[in-house]
Amino acid sequence: MSGENEGRLLKLSHQEVEQIAKALQTHADAMGQNGRTGADGKQSGSLYSFQYNAQLTPDELGKWPAAQTFAQTVGTMGAGTGVNSLQELYASYIQQYNALIAVIRAGRINIATAEDASSVPKPPGAV
Repeated sequence: MSGENEGRLLKLSHQEVEQIAKALQTHADAMGQNGRTGADGKQSGSLYSFQYNAQLTPDELGKWPAAQTFAQTVGTMGAGTGVNSLQELYASYIQQYNALIAVIRAGRINIATAEDASSVPKPPGAV
């Protein structure tokens, strides 16, 4: 498998592509609903963590006007609030990240299948 990289040809084996997909999957899993657990038993950087720890209060953000506005629009949970929109955006990002991994794996499989098909010897008498 190869591709362009600033005018240089980049060659990757199918195994290397799968290793890249596995590394990306590890990141996607950490961001997902069942993300990694920190030392305190809480999810860190996961959608779960975002859902339960992103509700910032005005006291946590500071007393300056922009912080207070931010706390009112993004810091409160509920339909139509900023934190809900950010949560939906983060969930969509994770979904798209997983779709990218699926595309990488499908591409690897398709290229491997094509390479295997083109390396099959011709039957005797074939032109």
